[in-house]
Amino acid sequence: MSGRFSISFPGRRDRDDPWFRVGTVDVTSALLVAGLCLLSMFVWAANRDFLEPLVLYSDGLWSGQIWRVITWPLANEPTIWTALNVLMLWFFGRELERMIGRNRFLWLLVLLTMLPGLVWIGVGIDSDLYGIRQVEIAVFCLFCAEMPNVRFFGGIKAWWFA
Repeated sequence: MSGRFSISFPGRRDRDDPWFRVGTVDVTSALLVAGLCLLSMFVWAANRDFLEPLVLYSDGLWSGQIWRVITWPLANEPTIWTALNVLMLWFFGRELERMIGRNRFLWLLVLLTMLPGLVWIGVGIDSDLYGIRQVEIAVFCLFCAEMPNVRFFGGIKAWWFA
């Protein structure tokens, strides 16, 4: 029972190993991002102004706040749709991370965050960019590209959904 709530780091470092373990829970990139998104939903419900430094908008970026390019998916509005997006990100991200390895998946998440953010600013869209939805859709489409014959809902193949 004493080791149940301890933090441990795996001895071997294979591509499908977790980053670390908390008790019996393997903390992977997908779980960590999903947990941060769920935490941000609670923070938004308490006071949405706390998450304002994470939201991407062009004025903030041009004034030197470059962290907004990478933090915008972590500001999530507490809705049922956001909760479903986080659940899908965790589920499909976990499988994709297992297939391609944790380092590649982490870099994939960084690219799926930075590239849309830079395009958003480069195109000059005037609204704010926040929420995990765009990253989750990209992860789902990549999962379907990797495993197009997986069947969902009544036998429909994954590539039809993507």
